Amino acid sequence: MTRSENVALSFSRLLRLVLLRRTLRWRDRWTRAELMRHQAQSLARLRAHAYARSPFYQRHHAGLAAEPLEHLPVLTKADLMAHWDDVVTARTLRLDDVRRFVAALETPSLFRGEYIVATTSGSTGLKGVFAFGRDEWLWGLASHGRATDWAGAAIGLLHHPRMAIVSSRKPWCKSLLVGASVDSPFIRTMRLDATDPLLANVDRLNAFRPQILVAYAETAKALAQHQLERDLRIAPRMVFASSEVLTSPSRRAIRHAWGTEPFNAYAATETALIAADCQHHRMHVCEDLVIVEVVDRRNRPVSPGTYGEKLLVSVLFSRTIPLIRYEISDSVVLAAPAERCECGKSFGMLAGIRGRVEDTMHLIGEGGPPVPIPPDVFHDVMEPAPIGGWQVVQESPTSIVVRVVGPQIGFSGEDLAQGVRRRLIEQGASDPVVRIEVVESLRRSPTGKTPLVAAQRGGFT
Repeated sequence: MTRSENVALSFSRLLRLVLLRRTLRWRDRWTRAELMRHQAQSLARLRAHAYARSPFYQRHHAGLAAEPLEHLPVLTKADLMAHWDDVVTARTLRLDDVRRFVAALETPSLFRGEYIVATTSGSTGLKGVFAFGRDEWLWGLASHGRATDWAGAAIGLLHHPRMAIVSSRKPWCKSLLVGASVDSPFIRTMRLDATDPLLANVDRLNAFRPQILVAYAETAKALAQHQLERDLRIAPRMVFASSEVLTSPSRRAIRHAWGTEPFNAYAATETALIAADCQHHRMHVCEDLVIVEVVDRRNRPVSPGTYGEKLLVSVLFSRTIPLIRYEISDSVVLAAPAERCECGKSFGMLAGIRGRVEDTMHLIGEGGPPVPIPPDVFHDVMEPAPIGGWQVVQESPTSIVVRVVGPQIGFSGEDLAQGVRRRLIEQGASDPVVRIEVVESLRRSPTGKTPLVAAQRGGFT
């Protein structure tokens, strides 16, 4: 691999990243009016760029150039992947070439010495492929740095605490690409693969003694349990959970293990950081970098305080693949606009995240047609249960299996099955079959994530 192919930033670009992070810190002081003015100007630049260079957007927004954002059509992942070659503004890029590049990757590398390529896992049924030019990649890196800034972690050229990151080591995975980009002697970082045996990672963490721990939410919970069992002996000052829903049991386990409330970071491959906790554990949206619309299944806006079916995002710094009203199937709820956080930021806030719409199961209903079973139905039943962990997998339109690890005193498989079945019937399911399995470990995806709810389409059986 030549130096030009490596994703690691040169010293000059590291310095530019430092300046971008300072820019974002300055924006934290903006008033709401300043933020909205910047957002409108950035959106206008994004749209002008897309209309000038993307044949797809020239068709997709034909006759709509003067219309407000909420009147524009939605861009789904299926639309994007079907028209990828016309969506990209770098007209020499072709999806087939990029896919061949990704298939041959062994270590994080630049495509044609210029583009960072990341892909989604395909857990929603369709794998997304995304290319980022160097400038927009820097903005994305700066946004990820915001998670630690907002939490109050001092990380930089003059402050470099030991940080351990437990995530995917796939060379096309966004988390690894972010880490490989900022890899430098100034930041003492150990990166562990979430798919490795947990006890092996426990030994590595014991040797490294991280001051900051970053991990998938369920992985952080499992590590916390090992800390409570005294296999793991670390004392992180801060714990960041990402990439999965941070459940109440996960929060409790982390608090009990390390005496600190975990910080939640909400990001996506397509967008970089969407929202993150501040020091008061209120989740602020990065509204200067991404416009977020919480909508129902028909793309109509929902009121703050109500969970939406989907999220529409417009990424204000996206250029190679402009994302304007791009659909992400996460169900989130906005806080009321009048709510203010003690930190003083003018950014809007999320009041909750409950996972992807694809996690919604559909079971046969009393009248015959399938009825939707949203993920929070299972969270309500499973989180109070005396168990170490759980995973619900749909087997058929009439049956599910609940996998349980670490049953504790008071656990009853029969009572748990009855409780789950009762909630499913309340949701309209007709005579559902609920089977409980006590297992040694929960199944993980190829990138090491642990899906708590897997509908039949996900194929997690």
